Amino acid sequence: MENVIKTAIKNRRILHKSPELSREEFQTSKFIKEKLMEIGIEVMDSFSGTSIVGIIRGGMPGPTIGLRADIDALAIQEVSSKEYKSQKNGVMHACGHDGHIAMLLAAGELLYRDRDRIAGNIKLIFQSAEEQYGGAEILVKEGVLEAPSVDAIYALHIWPTLEKGKIGLKEGPLMASSAVFTVNIKGDSCHGAMPQMGKDALVCAAEMVGALQSVVSRSLNPLDPAVLTIGKLNAGTAFNIIPGEASFTGTVRTTSNEAEDIIEARMKAIVKGVADACGCRATLDYNRIYPVTINSSKAIEEAGRIIKRNIGEDSIEKILLPNMTAEDFSFYLQERDGAMLWLGSKDEAYNKPLHHESFDFHEEEVMRKGIALLYALGIEAFRK
Repeated sequence: MENVIKTAIKNRRILHKSPELSREEFQTSKFIKEKLMEIGIEVMDSFSGTSIVGIIRGGMPGPTIGLRADIDALAIQEVSSKEYKSQKNGVMHACGHDGHIAMLLAAGELLYRDRDRIAGNIKLIFQSAEEQYGGAEILVKEGVLEAPSVDAIYALHIWPTLEKGKIGLKEGPLMASSAVFTVNIKGDSCHGAMPQMGKDALVCAAEMVGALQSVVSRSLNPLDPAVLTIGKLNAGTAFNIIPGEASFTGTVRTTSNEAEDIIEARMKAIVKGVADACGCRATLDYNRIYPVTINSSKAIEEAGRIIKRNIGEDSIEKILLPNMTAEDFSFYLQERDGAMLWLGSKDEAYNKPLHHESFDFHEEEVMRKGIALLYALGIEAFRK
């Protein structure tokens, strides 16, 4: 096990120094494939892009369990004095994906060694483009959950707001859906000293922004978490010209499909109503990107049993409320039983949030626990 941990740390640092953005993980993909082949794990070549899928065929009949790691990095300039800091300007593994890869490779090596003990199969899914583009949805459409059919799927995510050594479990909604919307407004431009001659698109946009802030607070159950954020507004060309055009864009996060349906319907009504009142024309482009990440109760129950048996009940931290960030692991969970588990990494030295320019974690302690958990899930999950 100690050699496996050392190798995992080495692999994580190699990956951290050479991060790649979504859909551009060419060297990362090559690295993963080479490591799987060195171990002896069969690589399934039926998937497009930069995702890599390995399969371990057990020595006895049984279910097929999927274990997923995301592999892409973020467009962030790293601020660090570590020798393994990113060597790519403006690109950084700031979400722990390098650790996810290293842990799954390590667990895969241990599982392959013990393949005769495994009833069924294990699919090791190294998935591209989680941060953008929904790589999980692409893999699902290409049949990653078939041939052999996956019975259940798990993922670990390093979580820096959870104390190091804790494993976060929550059934039901764990992470929010994600949608992006854009509103475009058309009015009529005129001189700023003669506003009666035009239709002010900027004022119309401002009215809409204010009105949309009532959607969550007045249309949803207060106990149903949701967020509507407008992050960018564009209007105007000069101080003395009333704008004839304006646009703004933002995001919606919910923890249920019903809440998102309500929000989208209310947004359409408000955009049209305010535009009509201002004498303008407006369109709403509402794009649902990732669905809600909903852990199945069966998968969480299995994970809890396995953690108690192999790691210790004191490692379990029950998560009470969902997080409003989004995850494309949700696409797998729409098709199969499964769960995302949070792997705590917070301590005094490592306490930066995900997507922070100085994000890091204690490699040996965090990955040791993550590897042990992935191995135990591979050996025991959903097996009699």
